[in-house]
Amino acid sequence: FIHGVGGSSDIWKEQLDFFTQLGYEVVAPDLAGHGASSAPQIAAAYTFYALAEDLRSVFKRYAKKRNVLIGHSYGVSFCTFLAHEYPELVHKVIMVNGGGPTALEPSLCSIFNMPPCVLRCLSPCLAWSFLKAGFARQGAKEKQLLKEGNAFNVSSFVLRAMMSGQYWPEGDEVYHAELTVPVLLVHGMHDKFVPVEEDQRMAEILLLAFLKVIDEGSHMVMLECPETVNTLLHEFLLWEPEPLPPEEGPPAGKK
Repeated sequence: FIHGVGGSSDIWKEQLDFFTQLGYEVVAPDLAGHGASSAPQIAAAYTFYALAEDLRSVFKRYAKKRNVLIGHSYGVSFCTFLAHEYPELVHKVIMVNGGGPTALEPSLCSIFNMPPCVLRCLSPCLAWSFLKAGFARQGAKEKQLLKEGNAFNVSSFVLRAMMSGQYWPEGDEVYHAELTVPVLLVHGMHDKFVPVEEDQRMAEILLLAFLKVIDEGSHMVMLECPETVNTLLHEFLLWEPEPLPPEEGPPAGKK
């Protein structure tokens, strides 16, 4: 399970509990600067390639013969990277509100380009904006989830470095189209960060993909609708594609 910007392994709590109880072995790392991980004060530690290498090390440490990669938002890009690097070890991939199959490039006109001291002052506004955009509802439950550190619970330096480090020119449609494993796309319909059209495009590009839209969810759908998400994920884990029929040879006596 790989989280996105500003999150931590905590966003997967309901999924980790669910699959652990079913007997699955689960691994949920915190990206650098997030959760319980260390936070180097150098921007180079937060580029896409640096984080991808961190996750490569985690994957190589815990990978078994059959592995399922599950990512949320920015975390989906790292799932794609690992599936591309280790096709013989990755059995399936699940992408939760990950967006379209486009190469990553940081925005030059983003609020996150402001100096860390300014972002620090704006952090209450950022948290409120994330609550409005990341959840379909803004009730007591959602406010508590945000307060518990499931969004933007990172330093302004880390947040700025993460956003400016999203440079991955290889991750275009051609790259994604090369994935051969089955992929489940889960999308919260009220997501204001990732339009459903982006996940629809991803479904078109991938070789074998299923798109499931959750009407009651938004960007943080795994927190808003945990039972629905758990059911979708579990059904996909149990599903196996039918084997292709053997190719027929030439009729007897002919070559």
